[in-house]
Amino acid sequence: MRFRPHGLDLLTKVAALLLCVPSEASPPRTALVEQPSPGRFELGYSVAFHDDSQSVGQLSVTSQGMAPTRLRLSGAWFLKDSPLGVAVDGSYERLRLLGNDFDGNPLALPASALRAFAGIAARTRVASSLSVEADVGYAYGLAPTLDIAVDRVAAFEMGEHGPAVALLLGFERGPVSPRLHVRALPYATGASPAGPVSGWLLEAGAEVGLGRIEFGGLDWRPALEYEYGLSKLHGGAGSSSSFSQASHRVGLGLRASLKGEQRLVELPPATGPGTLRGRLIAEGDAAAVAGQPIEVSGHAPVTTGAGGEFFVDAAGPGTVRLKAAVARYQPVDTEVNVAAEEETAVELKLVRRTGPGRLTGLVLSGLPGTKTGRAPLPGVSVEASGTAVLTDAFGRFVFEKVGPGLVALKLTAAGFAKGKEVVSVPEGDEVSIELVLLRDKARAPATIRGLVRAKDGKPLKATLAVVEARVVAETAAGGTFQLTVPGGRYQVVVESPGYLKQTKEVKVADGDEVIFNFDMHAASGP
Repeated sequence: MRFRPHGLDLLTKVAALLLCVPSEASPPRTALVEQPSPGRFELGYSVAFHDDSQSVGQLSVTSQGMAPTRLRLSGAWFLKDSPLGVAVDGSYERLRLLGNDFDGNPLALPASALRAFAGIAARTRVASSLSVEADVGYAYGLAPTLDIAVDRVAAFEMGEHGPAVALLLGFERGPVSPRLHVRALPYATGASPAGPVSGWLLEAGAEVGLGRIEFGGLDWRPALEYEYGLSKLHGGAGSSSSFSQASHRVGLGLRASLKGEQRLVELPPATGPGTLRGRLIAEGDAAAVAGQPIEVSGHAPVTTGAGGEFFVDAAGPGTVRLKAAVARYQPVDTEVNVAAEEETAVELKLVRRTGPGRLTGLVLSGLPGTKTGRAPLPGVSVEASGTAVLTDAFGRFVFEKVGPGLVALKLTAAGFAKGKEVVSVPEGDEVSIELVLLRDKARAPATIRGLVRAKDGKPLKATLAVVEARVVAETAAGGTFQLTVPGGRYQVVVESPGYLKQTKEVKVADGDEVIFNFDMHAASGP
């Protein structure tokens, strides 16, 4: 008697479960991704085309034409691993105010304009290289206006300020990096020599960065810039002061940004279909692989190219079954595991059939060359390569293994003349044949075939009649015809629209095959 401690047995099973090594899981998908730049710096120089107007009291001036002295500086810095940061923007411009004083004398007053902005920035990536930045803060500026509080007219820099917002949308990668921006002061207030003013300011533009140069740890990009600005300010109740500015600015800019860190990021598991690139090959037979249909489970069939190549654009993921059937070759039926969202390569190899083939046939009674009176003939002995089989009730017979090469068939049936046929059976392939046996007393028919044509050799559509045998036939598309009649002497009548009717006497014996061509003459006109 053997003592077995049950407690120890239970502990052994628990330990086996705890120490069981799980199957090796697929490693997570990772990618080396460049993080957004933590900071940007931009410097621009613009040529401005102005169309400004303002009035103070009864005096009006304009500022039109070109002002080639606008400088702009902007930048942003973002906290590490955070979409938030700070942004600043500023510009300075020199221009002239043109008009007339109270005495009608022309004015040309030098003036300047200033814009400054500071605020909080938020940035996000919509796609791998598309970045969206929104800034909210406060803006202050100096706008050129007139001071008519004294006897002479002088230029005055009017202060204006208010909450400001900005939106930047651009591509950060590639040799060409376009960007759009919009900046606005929805409500701005200021103080002019004639009193307080209020209104709004808007700027919108586009930039195109050309090229990318890495230098000093920064990415540098020269850029072409265009910006349209519009601002309107007016005095309070009872004031006749107003300020309106519309400008188009075209210039060059230089962007600089810190290179973002490269981090190894774990990608979500792939779930979408993959692609399948394959090739059908057959040693020493290029013609066998071109233009062949390939059946793909879960997908429409595809056709191979000249070299047997094929491509499935959306397959799987998972097991995909491929099938190909080519004459003289064994059918291909294989399964391929297609990885999700990846390309899988596969090679299908054709193996030529070898050894004996399969021969199937049908034996009928009747006249050869016509279907009249044909019927399946059961009980016929069909012999091939020393082996004989009998046709079934439907006149069918099968040789599972015969050939390859030329196979001689001998057919024997009571009341019928013996039949002979030679069939070519390819290696490992299947061939079907239809045979006709004549009764012993049946006469072997004669065949009359030929061509109906015009004098110039053009094939004609014609009707042929053998009056004595009551046989009527029409020519095929190429002008050819075939008539089956018992042996004898006949008058063959040929008629074709637009041609003279022609009659020819033909004499044939049973089992003969003769060829007659008819050259038709065109009918004369009326």
